[in-house]
Amino acid sequence: MPSPTTDRMEFHQPFQAADILKALNDMRGFKVLTDVILAVEEEEFHCHRAVLAASSPYFTAMFAGNLRESRAERIKMEGIPSDTMQLHLDYAYTGRVTITRDNVFQLFETSDLLQVLPVKDACLTFLERILDVSNCIEIRKLAEIHSCDSLFRKARDLARSRFSKVIKTEEFLQLPKQYLVDYLSDDELNTENEEEIYKAIIRWIKFDREGRSQDLDQLIELVRLPFVTPEYLISKIALDPLVYNSDGCVQQIYEARAFQISGTYRRAVKTRQRRPRKCNCVEVMVVVCGEKKTFKGSSKAREVPYYDPVHQRWRALGPVPSKDLQVSSAVSTGYDIYITGGLVNDKARKDAMCYVSYLNVWKPIASMLHPRYHHGAAVLDGKVYVIGGYDGQRCLEDVERYDPDNDKWERLAPLVHAVKCPAVAAYDGRIYVFGGFYDGYNISRQLQCYDPHTNSWSVVESNMIDYTCAHAVRLDNRIYLLGGSSKTVKAYDPSDDSIVRVADMNIKRDNCGVSVVGGKIYVSGGVTESNGPALDCIECYDPRKDEWTFGGHKLPCQLYRHGFVTVQMYKEDIHAGQT
Repeated sequence: MPSPTTDRMEFHQPFQAADILKALNDMRGFKVLTDVILAVEEEEFHCHRAVLAASSPYFTAMFAGNLRESRAERIKMEGIPSDTMQLHLDYAYTGRVTITRDNVFQLFETSDLLQVLPVKDACLTFLERILDVSNCIEIRKLAEIHSCDSLFRKARDLARSRFSKVIKTEEFLQLPKQYLVDYLSDDELNTENEEEIYKAIIRWIKFDREGRSQDLDQLIELVRLPFVTPEYLISKIALDPLVYNSDGCVQQIYEARAFQISGTYRRAVKTRQRRPRKCNCVEVMVVVCGEKKTFKGSSKAREVPYYDPVHQRWRALGPVPSKDLQVSSAVSTGYDIYITGGLVNDKARKDAMCYVSYLNVWKPIASMLHPRYHHGAAVLDGKVYVIGGYDGQRCLEDVERYDPDNDKWERLAPLVHAVKCPAVAAYDGRIYVFGGFYDGYNISRQLQCYDPHTNSWSVVESNMIDYTCAHAVRLDNRIYLLGGSSKTVKAYDPSDDSIVRVADMNIKRDNCGVSVVGGKIYVSGGVTESNGPALDCIECYDPRKDEWTFGGHKLPCQLYRHGFVTVQMYKEDIHAGQT
């Protein structure tokens, strides 16, 4: 009987595939057995359809379907430089391509178009390797267009951190206006001061004075003029011929100076101009209103203390103008604080006010459309939302939105179910309202979600939602629910509507204050029992450890029913010891 080893033998030529590809490349060079011509600019490339389709899904779709090109002998390729197409064809036939500073941008865009992922990935690696101040803006633009998130973040961060060097490059001077606007609008530019922004704009304009001078009216809005020193604003910017010959620029300077002096502004000073960039700020926790409560008695709090992380102590901002205010709502837009509604002398208010952090002043703003207290509030896309609450007679379904630029409130679609004392947070373009009380102090177990794009509400029922007089805060990709006469803390994931328990607080708290600073949640004050004194302790939650610890600092007094918000405070005010 024959042996199996003599009846069969496996033979493998390891270089067969490479040899065939080499032979096909030689045929391409001599135009032998090629079956398609790619016409690119003034060049014609004789190729094999099978090789093109095997190396590129773009060509697979072109040749394998019923498109006209599947039968054409000559195909004109638009939008691809001939030298870049040559590189791609060399890669298709040899598996090799040489990437240089001169060809990487075109090579990347063409590989993205032709869906040649190995070349595209190689270009991304090369771009990360050569990333520097001379090309970070162009690389950022390329990465943003093609949704290359990692490269975009690296280029953006470099352009932010090395701003002073970037603006001295030729690339900066050649930026199209829209990309200049996007770049200089960034809150996180690491600039020494706003004077540097102004100088960069003037340098950009003078690079092509004739073609760009008419853009100064728009570009000067990118300078946070209220944060330019008064001396520089008056003696340098206002006297620049490019500026004083522009009525729009003169108006901007006038408004900025008025804002510096008194905090008054009209629409000429945009919201963005009224806040400093983050590199010139320190994130602080601010306590707003509330009630002091000890065994000896209680009183309303007008003081507005903030915790200074630079000197690690409490300092004071300007006091709230309204006396005896309680159960109002306080939210931060990042730089300013808004107080809405509340009770004064047992009467619901529709008044609202804003704390302008840079000026350390409280300013009245337009009144809400309906008086309320025990309501929720949140900030979304720079606008303030007030939701539900109580007007002294009934729970409210009313929802309003305030636009700081226009100093105007507008009524929105009402809640599906009227509630007071809900927990409210904004996340990913939506407003989430958890629990609260119905009329008669029945507890809501619903999550009501508002979509501003459709001006509509949706409802989710869950036994895990049983919060009243509680807080909701967004941290990373979750919304945390805490307080409400409990130590329990829950985390809601909007991506799948799931709610899970996380580590409990150390102390049961009701009517406490909650804020997020530096990627951690801070909970302050509150009461453990309705007839007991308020707390002055602060505890901190670290989501990475799922752990609560007591902070090294306490509130200046025993406090509950207070706002506790995070604000970006101008560093000069911190160092000056604002009081």
